Amino acid sequence: MKLSKLYSSDSRFEAITFNTDNINAVLATGTKPHSVGKTTLFKLIDYCLIKKSKPKFLEANVFEDFNFYLELELADNSYLTIRRKVKKRTKIAIKLHNAKEDFTSLEDSNFDIIDGYDKVMSFFKEKINFSINGSNIPKYRNYLSYFLREKDDFSHPFMLNKYKKGKDVEWKTIVASMVGLDDTIVRNKYNIEREIESLESEIASLENNSNFSLSDIEVAKETLLLLEAELEEKETLYTNFDFYLKEHHINKELVSEVEENVASLNKERYSLDKKRKLIEQSLMKEQEIDLKKVQKLFSEVNINLSEMLVKSYKDVLEFNDKITKDREIYLQAEHQKIVKRLSDIDESLLTENTKRKELLSVLTDTDTFSKFKKIEQEIVTIKTNISLVEERYKKLREYKCKLRRVKILNKRRDRLVIKLDHSIKTPGDTLVTIKDTFKKLSRTVLGVDAILNIALNSNDNLVFETKVIDTAVILDNSKEEGEAYSRMFCFIFDASIALTYKNQNFFHFIAHDGLFDNLGIEYKKGIVAVLDLLVENGLQYIFTSIEDEIDNEEFLGLCKTEYLAKELADTHTQRLFKMDTF
Repeated sequence: MKLSKLYSSDSRFEAITFNTDNINAVLATGTKPHSVGKTTLFKLIDYCLIKKSKPKFLEANVFEDFNFYLELELADNSYLTIRRKVKKRTKIAIKLHNAKEDFTSLEDSNFDIIDGYDKVMSFFKEKINFSINGSNIPKYRNYLSYFLREKDDFSHPFMLNKYKKGKDVEWKTIVASMVGLDDTIVRNKYNIEREIESLESEIASLENNSNFSLSDIEVAKETLLLLEAELEEKETLYTNFDFYLKEHHINKELVSEVEENVASLNKERYSLDKKRKLIEQSLMKEQEIDLKKVQKLFSEVNINLSEMLVKSYKDVLEFNDKITKDREIYLQAEHQKIVKRLSDIDESLLTENTKRKELLSVLTDTDTFSKFKKIEQEIVTIKTNISLVEERYKKLREYKCKLRRVKILNKRRDRLVIKLDHSIKTPGDTLVTIKDTFKKLSRTVLGVDAILNIALNSNDNLVFETKVIDTAVILDNSKEEGEAYSRMFCFIFDASIALTYKNQNFFHFIAHDGLFDNLGIEYKKGIVAVLDLLVENGLQYIFTSIEDEIDNEEFLGLCKTEYLAKELADTHTQRLFKMDTF
């Protein structure tokens, strides 16, 4: 896959046509060559190559109506164009075609696919079908940044800027696969180590906070057996005693019933006894009225009772006497009933109290009910202890399983390390080719022999490093020289990979942003020689540079003519976008 053309539906972005069989220079000229769009161009290409997130500069309102098109040349000389709109929630479109074309006016219905990210990415991968060493690449974008390096990605040949805050496995598996190692082994090793680390943390927590040890498992097991045997014994005693109580019709409910009967009888007895006393008091009082005393009383106050009045009063006395006798008869009858009921209650109370006393004597006896209650409580305690020991035993078994799992994982890890170490020490053809190419390119660019060294460190983790092996040359350790060497090793590594896979369905272009910045003239000559080698092998190279950074007059002349893809300057019409800075 190579980059063929980048264009837009908006005339403020002038189309850039890339030469797929040559070097492509994007030069910044003039007195203010910075901030004219060199790095922005790389971010735009990256976005068009189906990056999920939008670059920050496209969030500016001025770009809302822009549509960008990236035309790619495929291995069979056919083309594939990707359309990316800037508006939010818009779909990605792809069109396959056999010749260079402009699709800014193409209707949506004429694209081969127009859909969301996942479906379009699946379609794209199927059509491109990236592969190295006979294996398909499921996530081609993981490899893309090695061949589309922005300025921030030149500090380390192998670890791109986006991986600095992540896990090593994220980039080491990618580099491993590119140099011909089995990345599955590398990834599995890291996954196993991550699981071991998690398990060991859990084990340490159990040992420190729960005082777990393997010897505790047998103790817990034996404790459970003892508790279960004790429980069985107590439950047998409890069952036998409960049967004894039932056989004698004794239980707490029966005692409660007797006590309720006694209370009810006592309440009734108290009420009847009170009525009895009132009746007796009433019967003891005599209702006596003397007519002579009444007449004398009236005489003393000079009042004479008439014959008629005296006769009426006598009638009242007779009536009162009759009522009093009837009342006495009723009260005496009621009194007899109450006395009879009180006698019955006393008999019933005697019976119930006797029964109550007998029941309580059984239920409160130390050899009977108290023993029963004690057994009952012991059973509850034993069951609680069994539950606690079972829970601990369960955790101890889990603890033992974790320890066993760690041993198993360590063995698997060790086997993977052996395989990985063997593949490093007895490299296959791909790794040999890459190492040889890296050494040759280092001699061309740096003037010294440098090697791509791959090894396992003390933790059995992969280490990728570059080493200069020409001891006759003393390198300047200044900051500038260190940064320059790092950038050149990035270039050499990318070129070595691209040359190794030039005949496979992989990236057949390399794009570097600012490669020539702050390099010595001798190094630049070496880079130009490698660029010619890339072109000779059918690879496309794209770079950005400030014109003044290219000291090779011959090469600069070619960059301004034959190699020129885009000339940028700090003017309204010569920036990457023909507009004021955004």
